[in-house]
Amino acid sequence: MKLEEGARVYYDGDMANPPGLGVIVRICEDAGWGISVDIRLDDGREFNVPRSAFSPEYKGDGGTRFVTEEAYSAWREARIVEFRKRTKKQNPKRLTVIHHAGSHFTEPGNRGR
Repeated sequence: MKLEEGARVYYDGDMANPPGLGVIVRICEDAGWGISVDIRLDDGREFNVPRSAFSPEYKGDGGTRFVTEEAYSAWREARIVEFRKRTKKQNPKRLTVIHHAGSHFTEPGNRGR
């Protein structure tokens, strides 16, 4: 997996910090202890993390903190396909896809309220 400045990334968050999307703003090849990556999330938060904090594949298990937006989107699309298959088998006439809004799952238009 190659990381470069301008690449879109996904941060998985943790108990105290919500997930978010952002961009790599700088890669420091010689940070004194290895390669570091400066990230600015779309909501303004900034991180400086070691290159080793990135995973080539997002698994959705909390163990992959930083991945490319492409890796996250591939995982998300696969979960949506699985959800649709399961839901159609259970009730083929009714299917509502939920949207992620911050840390809450809501029906479209609900905005977490």
